[in-house]
Parts: sequence; C-alpha cells; structure tokens
Amino acid sequence: MDMLYHCSMLLGDIKIIDYEIYICFFILFSCSSENSTHLSNLKLFDEIMYEHDELMLDMRTLKQIKEDLLEIDGYDEESIPVKDLDEARMSMMSFMKEFGGEFTIDSYPMDKKSHSNLEGVDLSSVNKKLLVFKDKINSVSVKFSNSISEGNNILESSK
Repeated sequence: MDMLYHCSMLLGDIKIIDYEIYICFFILFSCSSENSTHLSNLKLFDEIMYEHDELMLDMRTLKQIKEDLLEIDGYDEESIPVKDLDEARMSMMSFMKEFGGEFTIDSYPMDKKSHSNLEGVDLSSVNKKLLVFKDKINSVSVKFSNSISEGNNILESSK
C-alpha cells in the first residue's frame, strides 16, 4: 500500500511538472515568435530604408535627364518620357509622405531602441504594413529605373 501511495504521489508530481514544462514552452514559444517578428520588422525596415536611400541618390539623375530632354526639339513637359520622369519623382515623394505618416521618427520601428517598450504595439500589424511599404518602394524603384533608362536611351540616340 505504501508503494502504491508513493507511486501515485510521484505521478501527481510528474503531472504538475509536465504542466509547468508546457507553460514554459508556451511562454518560450510566444517570446520567440515575438522576437522573430521584431527581427523581421527590423530587416524589412532596413531593406526599405536602403532602397529609399539609393533612390534618393537617383533624384538628381531624374532631374538632370528631364532638363536634358527638354533641350531636345520635340520634347516638352507633355512628352511621355518627361511625364514618366515626373511620375517617378512624384511616386517617391508620395512614398516618403505616406511612410513618414505611418512610422514617425520617434516610434517603432524607426526608433529601434523603442522595442523594449512596445506597449500597445502589434508587431504583426507593423510587419504587414512594412511588407506593403516594401512593395511600394519596389514599385517606385521600377519607375525610377524605367524612366531613367528611357530618358538615357533618348539622349543617346539624339547625339
């Protein structure tokens, strides 16, 4: 009888230990998932900012190609290549305004240090927004690339 009592006590302790282990795994998984989303957010943010910075360097190129095209007979503000250059520039301005309105400089993820105090911030929601902005900056990049290439081709053929 004594042996049966000790076995049941031991099994009871094991059930409690199993329960505690499950809780620990749940907490660990939750923290790991949150950290993974945070790291994904930082990576996306860095990719967006890198592309933004590269495109900002091309803003001068857009302006110069436009000025050069306007010096060629037959090209004016209404010419498609000139409009494409303007549209590329405007898409960048629109992107920056929208991105800056969504992510202010003193909040997550712009302020990476703010990750330690994210009360009320849904990391998954931020991640989804960043994915949308990643697509938008990629679209801006395509507009830049296409309009610069088109403008340069016209300038080369007009020499």
